[in-house]
Amino acid sequence: LGSSYFYLSHLEICDDSGKKCYQFAGLLQFSTFTRWCWMLQGIYYISTFLAHFEVVCMRVTQVLFGVSMASAIMVTTTTYGVLVPGASMLPQPPQRKGAITVLLSYQGHIMHSLNSIFLLIDMRLSKQTMQLADLPFGILWAVCYILFEWCFFNSTGIWHYPFLNYNAPYAALIHLVVSLVFAGYWCAGCRVTSAMASHKQHVP
Repeated sequence: LGSSYFYLSHLEICDDSGKKCYQFAGLLQFSTFTRWCWMLQGIYYISTFLAHFEVVCMRVTQVLFGVSMASAIMVTTTTYGVLVPGASMLPQPPQRKGAITVLLSYQGHIMHSLNSIFLLIDMRLSKQTMQLADLPFGILWAVCYILFEWCFFNSTGIWHYPFLNYNAPYAALIHLVVSLVFAGYWCAGCRVTSAMASHKQHVP
């Protein structure tokens, strides 16, 4: 994550017209959902550490784990199921070069895969579980980013994720599908983490 901050900062990301471009540096790098998820994941790890000293209650860490896990899986699957195939197989305009370079760089692959790997390892080694009752926290997190992305577009003219474009045909349907996919990952996470925790309890 740190290396990507420096090695990708020379690139430019542009709006669809190519007339407005911004260097992918400074706070701009923290405007993507991937970065948001990494920061949330860091907060989760810190809260887990503090929970051992009873500075943070375990319930808070459980909520943070759930939101982090569902978000990480969403990032990884969306990247490799939608964004990377689209960037690789579809013709891209010149103004998309910077964004595509970020996506396909090795730093990009690290950011979009290790988040899920780290949390899956955490899930395997700990007894942390996701709770269906915490789903509203996950939805609130996702909605906060969507609102941020809309504001970011209004300010810069750039969509990090074109499928969040509220001017696109069937935008409401697309947003609904994205929300349902996120909820689906959450429900799957509840079942998997519960099964893993139950298995650890029965291992002699």
